[in-house]
Amino acid sequence: MRLVNWLVTTVCGVPVLASGGPVARNQFVRRCAAGDIPPDAPAPAAEIVGRHAPAAARMNDFCWRLFDGDLHAEYPGP
Repeated sequence: MRLVNWLVTTVCGVPVLASGGPVARNQFVRRCAAGDIPPDAPAPAAEIVGRHAPAAARMNDFCWRLFDGDLHAEYPGP
């Protein structure tokens, strides 16, 4: 998750705004998890993001629910 998030923000240039949190990053990771990886992404980064985006998207969504106060959030699993 951390590697995918870092690659998305640092290499792919998706901003994480000070206000609003990582909404744009999480949306980008979800799109990558669905197979929509931008063609202009560097090949090594695109390969890593493509491979690990599905798990990163699930984990990002889970962490966001916890951060939002849902103490009963359950990890959706593989």
